[in-house]
Amino acid sequence: MKRRYKLLIIIIIGSIMAILIHNDKKNDKVTLVAIGDSLSVALTPYGVNGTSFTDYLYEELSKQNKLKNYNYDYSYNHLTIKELNELIEKNNVDSGIPIKQLLSKANVITIAIGIDELADISIKRDIDNEDINNYITEYEIFLQSIREFYHNRIYLIGLYQVYSLTRNNIIDLNKKLRILSGKYNAYFIDIFPYTLDKDYYFSNDNYFLNYRIHKKISSIILNSLKI
Repeated sequence: MKRRYKLLIIIIIGSIMAILIHNDKKNDKVTLVAIGDSLSVALTPYGVNGTSFTDYLYEELSKQNKLKNYNYDYSYNHLTIKELNELIEKNNVDSGIPIKQLLSKANVITIAIGIDELADISIKRDIDNEDINNYITEYEIFLQSIREFYHNRIYLIGLYQVYSLTRNNIIDLNKKLRILSGKYNAYFIDIFPYTLDKDYYFSNDNYFLNYRIHKKISSIILNSLKI
């Protein structure tokens, strides 16, 4: 009789654990927030947004029934890192949700910002050390700010050559971004080596990246999530 009770208890405990595991898996869905400039929205030479790496990520997570929510309110052309810090500082409200609340509820945040503002400067003059240091300082302010209330995954997308941004500029900038990523427990994705291949551009006469690079970035993120 005692043996039967023990067996019954084991079955009950096993059933409860199975239910808990099942419920945990059901709730284990990703809230994805995309932040950035033209790279984040996959701007095309035609002035319209294409399918970005987060769009591809959204599609794949949806297909696997792993997506809870996807927000890209703070991805738009020519957004600068300083402007982003100002939005954080005043806890900007867009679509009825304060930005800090939006970020705090995310499981994954992607950040692809800097290519527009640095390109804009490089059109007018050569990028100097002050430009680089100002950009990196603002980037660190941003990461420090959000790490105060957000402890999940952050992906930093690196920079690539546009206009008069030199190879040395990009190597220096990406090196500093990689260091920041380590300091603030973020994942750094260096796209510069891929962008040396012209197959990743719409054409040889512009700096707009095509769907291939966005699929590549999406794949890197998806593989690191291991879901």
